Amino acid sequence: MTTDYIAIILSAFSFAISLYTLWAVRVSPFRLIVYPPAVVLLNRAESSLVLDLTFFNHGRTPAAILDMEITLRDPEGKAVSFPLKPKAFHQTPFPHEGFKNEPWLISHFSAFTIKKDETVNKTVYFSPSGQPSETLRSGASVIDTVRIAFNVNNRWNGKCFTLNYSEFNDYAQQSEESSFLKPPFAPRFFPNVKPLYLCGSIFDPVA
Repeated sequence: MTTDYIAIILSAFSFAISLYTLWAVRVSPFRLIVYPPAVVLLNRAESSLVLDLTFFNHGRTPAAILDMEITLRDPEGKAVSFPLKPKAFHQTPFPHEGFKNEPWLISHFSAFTIKKDETVNKTVYFSPSGQPSETLRSGASVIDTVRIAFNVNNRWNGKCFTLNYSEFNDYAQQSEESSFLKPPFAPRFFPNVKPLYLCGSIFDPVA
């Protein structure tokens, strides 16, 4: 009888360990921190934007960044143009002789995975997803905020960055007035913007 009890206890203990391992390795939701972006380049003529983004996964399962989207909104919260979608990754080389920098290294945008306790930094080029838009140049008066959203593990997260468009104008003006530190060597940060804490659910697919 005692032997049977011991066998039942050991079986229950093994089952509990299996459940915990399944939770920790396959089911546990990701926990991703996205730090406030830095503006590397703003091109009004082409309605394009280059942002420097930093991600840290402090969860137990990988987090796959499948897509991102930037929308320009008026004071009422309505989109005023086609969304800006990620088109490429940029890698900016440091300047060499006489501050003459080499051409930027560009690769097409693709999904990337952030493993447990891993920090990933990406400089991403965004451009309109629909027809060419003049919004950044001619419609600046109606733009109030810039919204940045993320698709993580095949689900658009409800949390997103919301930045004041006036700060982008300040960045552009400072870049034009600067005679020494030209983009992309003087990125503009948003110190008042807090990091995003994106958490998944047990129903999210594991990357």
